[in-house]
Parts: sequence; structure tokens; C-alpha cells
Amino acid sequence: MRHTNIPLEHTSISSRVDDTLAASNAVRRNTCELPGGISYAHWANDWDRVTYQNLNHHTLSIYLEGGGPQIRRCDLPQLRGEPGSVCLFPVGHDSKWEIESHLEFFHLYFSDDALRKLAVTAFDLDPRCIELPDLTYANDPQLVQILHSEVLALHWQDSSDYLALQQSSETILLHILKQHIRLGSAPELFRGGLTTTVRNRVVEYIHNKISDVVSLEELAIVAQLSPFHFNRMFRLSMACTPHQYVTQLRIDQARQLLAASSTEQQTSLTNVGLQCGFNNQSHFGRIFKQHVGVTPAQYRKAVS
Repeated sequence: MRHTNIPLEHTSISSRVDDTLAASNAVRRNTCELPGGISYAHWANDWDRVTYQNLNHHTLSIYLEGGGPQIRRCDLPQLRGEPGSVCLFPVGHDSKWEIESHLEFFHLYFSDDALRKLAVTAFDLDPRCIELPDLTYANDPQLVQILHSEVLALHWQDSSDYLALQQSSETILLHILKQHIRLGSAPELFRGGLTTTVRNRVVEYIHNKISDVVSLEELAIVAQLSPFHFNRMFRLSMACTPHQYVTQLRIDQARQLLAASSTEQQTSLTNVGLQCGFNNQSHFGRIFKQHVGVTPAQYRKAVS
């Protein structure tokens, strides 16, 4: 028999899932903010109505406890969730939910930029063609296994697990790209990114000059384009600006150098920074922590 005392509907004016849930009956059991527009949350909710409207980020949702006919997406009432059920809410998503029993669920929030950048770097996909589907109660045992073994098993507030949590978020996003992404054609309005030949030439040049100062004008000359045109075409092709790409490349190289250094013969942090194109240790440390979430010294200690 259905419960008749259903509470008032909770709708947040925010386009963020976590803000909407925070304004509802839901209780946030755990949370973890990561660099790059990515965060985890563990929620519980009982007897509630929740509406998500025009989301400005992507959300992966996996049920941990609860489900069945007492938990309903109002426009798809015939679907039944259970522990392990997977939902995807893409940017722009709208849905209303009725919760008439106890429910616990995991959320991964990630920006559209984070997804598109990973599509470029990991799979060489055109970021303009990436489309995340709206999924309700999909079956994905491998993704659920990743969640339990690589995310829920870690201590989200323990700095020693911070890097592992970052790696787990990348593993999850890579899985989503491989298993759930849709590939369309680039909209006519946004066609005209760098050709493969020009892009490869520019990327190779950046790699070879990683320890030097690289200017926009310099890269534009390599691409044989004006700086303005190059900057626009690079962003269309790579889902980031030239500066963002160079910085991320330097951070990636710094992580490799810090992890490769033996405890007996460690390269100084200053030298690591200089090898990766940072002017001084202060600048290196600030940018590294901004992207990785920990200082270079903390990172070295964690991976040694």
C-alpha cells in the first residue's frame, strides 16, 4: 500500500544536484572535492520528492541501498532500481523523483570540460562530438565494482588516499567514455578545428619545448595561423586553451618525475619544477597543488 503522507516537493533554484539535495530531506554522509571540477558524495534519503532542473554538470548516480517500486522517476514510473543500478544525468538534465522508503546512493559530479578533455587526451576523440546519454537504472557491473573497490573502500577525508581517489575518478570517467558515450558529428557552427596534421605538429612542438617558455605567437607560427585564429581552433580541437594544455602537460610530467625519483637519489623539487617549465619552486608548488590537490612534496611521499 502506498504511503499517503508524501512530503512537499524539493526543487532548488540551483542547477547543481548537490545543492538541490542539500535543500531536501537528504543527508550527506560523506563528500570529497577533487581538482578539475570533480567531486564525490554519499547520500541517504527517506520519504521525499526531489526535482533536478537544467543541470550545469554531469552526474553519475549508483544505488547503494534501497530501490524497488518505492523509488520512482516520475516520467519513467515503470522502471525499478536496486542496489547497483546506474543512472547518468547529463548537463541540461531535468527529472522528478519520488522516494517512499530508505535510499542510499553514490554520486560523482563532473564538469563537461573534464569529460571532453579526457576524451581528447585518452582516446583522441573530437570533443565537439561527445554526448553523454540520459540513463536510468542501467546495468553496469564493472562500474559498480570500480566504485566499491576503488572509491568506497578509501577514506575520503584522509590525505593519504587523496591521490587514489583522483585516480579512481579518472578510471570511472574512462569507463563512461568507453561504455556509455555517444559520438555524433560536430555542429556546423563549430566546425573548423585544427587539422590532424597541424594538431600533431603543434603537440609535438609543445612536448619538445616543455621546459621552455612557450608563447601563443610561437605556437601560432608552428600552426601557420594568426594567434587569434590558432587560439580559437586549438580550443575547438582540444577542449582547452593552449595555456591549459601546456600547464596540464607540465603537471603530468612533474608527477612522472616525482614518482620515478628513488629515495636514495631524489631530484630536488626545484629541479623537477625547472625541468617542467616552472620558473621557481613557489610557482611550481602553487600550480601543482591547484591541479593535483597536494603539494609536490606530499605527492612524492604518497607515491614513494
